[in-house]
Amino acid sequence: MATGSAGIRVRVSEHLFLKFDSKIDESKVFLRTGVTRDELSELMGVDKTVFSLIIREYSGCKNMNEYLNVKRLAYLPHVIADHPNYTLEAIARDCGIGRSSTFNRIFKQHYGITPSEFRQRLLSSGNIKTNNYGDDLNN
Repeated sequence: MATGSAGIRVRVSEHLFLKFDSKIDESKVFLRTGVTRDELSELMGVDKTVFSLIIREYSGCKNMNEYLNVKRLAYLPHVIADHPNYTLEAIARDCGIGRSSTFNRIFKQHYGITPSEFRQRLLSSGNIKTNNYGDDLNN
């Protein structure tokens, strides 16, 4: 474990990220398109450079966009459960992704199947969990 001032900085950074991550989940700011690094760094209470470093270090993502997209994709079962007849474009929009081509690309990259395949599997299984978003994606 890190000691001294470096260890304190690590603990403070981790605490900032965990607090920020909770705020993001509670406010669902990730569902808005066009969220900026300025907005999110302000929400975290740090400058843009420190924000980027903390996101990379503690989220497991390369950058803010990837972090937001992971949150958005994890929210997908909620949208499908609440609106099973939505088009994929409407699902993408409700997940905070403005373009269906972007939605299809990041979904397939992240989960290895298309959003259509996922929705079909989820709806046919009858096992849509809405209390802890993202659980169904890996089942």
